[in-house]
Amino acid sequence: MNRRFVGLCFVVPVLLFGFTAPLASQGISVGAAASYGEDTDFGVGPRVSLAIPAGNLGLSLVGSFDYFFPSDAEADAAGADISYWELNGNVILDIPVGGTFAPYVGAGINYAEASGSVSAGGFNISASESEVGANLLAGLRFGSAGPSPFLEGRYSTAVEQIVVAVGFLF
Repeated sequence: MNRRFVGLCFVVPVLLFGFTAPLASQGISVGAAASYGEDTDFGVGPRVSLAIPAGNLGLSLVGSFDYFFPSDAEADAAGADISYWELNGNVILDIPVGGTFAPYVGAGINYAEASGSVSAGGFNISASESEVGANLLAGLRFGSAGPSPFLEGRYSTAVEQIVVAVGFLF
């Protein structure tokens, strides 16, 4: 395994935790998530949340970028290279229940792009497609101070798939 990659896995969370304290006081959280899409497999990406200070309604704007690593047995056998990513902008509403977890629901917009290419016999064929759709989501945030883990389920109409994400916000 690449030593730089392993080093980044340790350094980035420390930097995020150290530099996000001033942001948290302004209602801004940043973090990262690992995702699994029923059609697009495993994905990773950054996430940012901005609390909307409108009368303490518990509303937040949440943006995320997820880069997925799709696999398909037929495409892999043909030597095809497939990529998929999505950009999400959602409004979430916290459901006040008290305790150490905070459920939420939300909706928003999703921009998804898939591309693929294959080379054979000296020819290279490539194609890409992008879609815009709506998101419906629900999730749980755990803890209230410091790193805050979350679990989220999201349905996107852009590619008609369910994505489950877990991660941390700082």
